[in-house]
Amino acid sequence: MVWELKLDLEVVTPLFMGGAGPSAELRAPSLKGLLRFWFRAIDPRFNEPWDDHRLPREAQLFGGTTKGAGQSGFLLRVESPPPVHQQWKDFRAARFSQGSGKHSRNGLVYLGYPFQMGGNKNRTAIVPGHRFSVRCIVPRSTGGEQGAGDATDVRRSVVAAWWLLTHLGGAGSRARRGFGSLALLRWEPSAGDWPELKDLAVLSESSDPDDWQRGCARGLAVLRNWFGAHDSANGKTFHHPHLGPELRYVLLNNGFRRGQWDAALAHMGDKLQGFRQRRAPDYQMVKDHLLAAKHQGGKPLQATPPRASFGLPLTFRYSGGLGPVTIAPFDEERGNTFERHGSLLFLRLVPIGEQLYPLFVRLAGDVPGESPPAALRRDNTALLGFRENAMDGFMNSLRNERR
Repeated sequence: MVWELKLDLEVVTPLFMGGAGPSAELRAPSLKGLLRFWFRAIDPRFNEPWDDHRLPREAQLFGGTTKGAGQSGFLLRVESPPPVHQQWKDFRAARFSQGSGKHSRNGLVYLGYPFQMGGNKNRTAIVPGHRFSVRCIVPRSTGGEQGAGDATDVRRSVVAAWWLLTHLGGAGSRARRGFGSLALLRWEPSAGDWPELKDLAVLSESSDPDDWQRGCARGLAVLRNWFGAHDSANGKTFHHPHLGPELRYVLLNNGFRRGQWDAALAHMGDKLQGFRQRRAPDYQMVKDHLLAAKHQGGKPLQATPPRASFGLPLTFRYSGGLGPVTIAPFDEERGNTFERHGSLLFLRLVPIGEQLYPLFVRLAGDVPGESPPAALRRDNTALLGFRENAMDGFMNSLRNERR
C-alpha cells in the first residue's frame, strides 16, 4: 500500500527545462530539485532530524550521498502528452521595444536575455498552455521503524513544497525572472488519504487578486503552523532563501488575457528595468571609479552599488572606452570573489480566471552584496556595504503603485 497524490499542472510562461540537449522536456529529477529548494525555504529545521532519526529531514525526504541517506522518501512520475516547442525567435520579442539607443527598453528581452545569445539559439521551451500531471508516491514503509507517523511528515512536506513551487516559484532557466511559471489546477489522492490538502487552497480558483492574496496569506500561515516560523527557530540565522519575516509579495491588479503572457512579462520586465537602469547613484559611482583609474577625475569605488541587492554578478558598461566593470560576491575567508549570489526576487504570472496577474516575491535570506559582501571581480578587498537596499526599494515602489 502507498499514499499517492496526483497533481494537474499547466505551463503559464515558456518553460526552458531539459537535460543536456537543446529540447525542453519535463523531467522528474528537475522537479524534485525544485521541491527540495522550496522545502528548505519553509522548514526552518530542514537540517535537523524528525523524531529519533539520525538523518536530517532533507536527507530523509530527498535522499543524498551522505552515509545512510539513500534514496528519496517519495517518488515522482510525470505524465504528459508530447508538448509543443518554440524557440526564442518565435516569441517576436522585438514587438515590445520602446525608445532607442542607450535609452531603449524591452521588458521581455530584459527578463529573458540569455535566450537570445548565440549559444541558446537552438534551445526550445515548452509553450504556455501545456498541461501535464505528476504523481507523487509515498511508500507506507517511509520512515522505517517509525512507520506511518513519518509518512505524515513526508506527505505534509511534499504538499507544502508543491504548493509553494506552483504559487510563488517557477521552473527551468530564468525561473526567478518569470519564465517557467507553473499553475496548480487541482490535486487529489489516487491512493490513501491526504488530509493535508484540505488546509491549502488551490489559488488558481481565486475569484480576483484580492481573493488570491487572502488565500496566499492563509496558506503561508498554515505552512508556518506545520513547520514553525523562521523567526522563532531557536535564534538561528538562516542564510539560504526562505520564508522568514522579510518575505514580501506584491500582486498587481492589472490583468492580461491568458494568451498575453508575453505582454505581461514585458510589463514586469519594463518595471524592473526602468527601476534599475542608470539608477542613481550606482551608475555614477562605478563611472567615477573608472575615471579615477585613468586619472581623469572621479574616485575609487569604496561602497557596493545598491543595485547589487538584486543579485550578483553585476556588470556595468559604458561608452567612450570605459569599462566594463563586474562586481561579484566576495569570500572573506579565501579573500577572493566567486561566481554567483542568486537573487531573492522572484517574478511570475498568476492565473486567475481568464486573466494573468504579475506577482513579485521577495524571499528572506542573505541579500547579495550585504552578506557576503561584494568586491570588484578579481579584487582581494571587499567593498563597504550599500547604504540602501535597492531590491526593497523596488518592492516599496510596487506596493505604493498597488495602492
